[in-house]
Amino acid sequence: MEKKTLLAESDYYYRVEFRACKDDAWYATRVSLEGETLKVKYFNFPDEYDNAFRASEFGDLEKLQEFGERFRTLSKQAQDSDCRSLAEGVWVCACHCFGDDDLRYYDAVVDGVSRHAPLSLVVYLRHYELFS
Repeated sequence: MEKKTLLAESDYYYRVEFRACKDDAWYATRVSLEGETLKVKYFNFPDEYDNAFRASEFGDLEKLQEFGERFRTLSKQAQDSDCRSLAEGVWVCACHCFGDDDLRYYDAVVDGVSRHAPLSLVVYLRHYELFS
């Protein structure tokens, strides 16, 4: 049987989120080890955005641990039906649009929720930069 698309198969390997050094936003990535170099490839970005980190760049265990905190498993995407369960104090991974084709994801906490109509919901978020 012929596979439908190669793209769907390759998307499977983007199973880790990485908080990019350049803008501190979270991105879906795949990671590979090539010799002593860790390669981070961003989902739906051209190869020129890839990062390469060499073992020699980490002078001590503290820097290595800080780097390790830039990785996490993929965030669960909330569906429309999940919105009703949002409440003040809930942690979310929220997106912010900085312009055309510039959507970034950050950790945030819900500051408040306003329900205006049966199907209308406004969520207020407080942005957090989690570096510790």
